[in-house]
Amino acid sequence: MPPHAYISPGGSRYLAPAPWFIRRALLPYGRWTCQDGREVLFNRFYEPIWQRQPSGIVEAADGREWVKFIGEEWFYSDRDETETAKRSKAIPALLAWGLPVPSNADAKAYRENKPPPGFRTWAKEGHFGT
Repeated sequence: MPPHAYISPGGSRYLAPAPWFIRRALLPYGRWTCQDGREVLFNRFYEPIWQRQPSGIVEAADGREWVKFIGEEWFYSDRDETETAKRSKAIPALLAWGLPVPSNADAKAYRENKPPPGFRTWAKEGHFGT
């Protein structure tokens, strides 16, 4: 799968294949619990992606918010050797909140038309297996 230029929910730019971007930017890496009872799912870049209010309402989170949390848990670690293992541990968190699993079509919404100068090129560094 060829790399594309993407902008993550928090505004970071990446040049990567869709599966790489989906797992790191659109799937949850963990969950923060806040003092007021709000829960926030964050991605591998530690950007908020979804939040659930104490009332149970689930909504997209502000990817640039600095979340003040009192609890933190991770769904997988870098010790999970395969992409399949990491995805299989992240997906249940979305499903438990009634959210869909992101697809290649969802990743297209985060594509950037033209990479800017100084673009971070993970593709050239070969980080797709991590």
